[in-house]
Amino acid sequence: MSTKNTSIKGLGDVIERITTFTGIKAAVEAVAGEDCGCGARRDALNELVPFGRVQSQDDGDGVREADSNRHDTDTGLHDDIHPG
Repeated sequence: MSTKNTSIKGLGDVIERITTFTGIKAAVEAVAGEDCGCGARRDALNELVPFGRVQSQDDGDGVREADSNRHDTDTGLHDDIHPG
């Protein structure tokens, strides 16, 4: 894999770069063969943990939420910061 001018889409790409740099990927391919399933694992991890811009919304309380569908639970941990 050439790392020139390629973007990192998610966790899978990070792991692939680390294993390539350290020689782990070459060792696995030498033992398991060229099609060791690394590409499928990389793609699955990229989908599970993508990197990129997160759109945020402000619901009027001055706190910007990364995901408007997030289900918050009131733990009381931040009452000193945002008294309700």
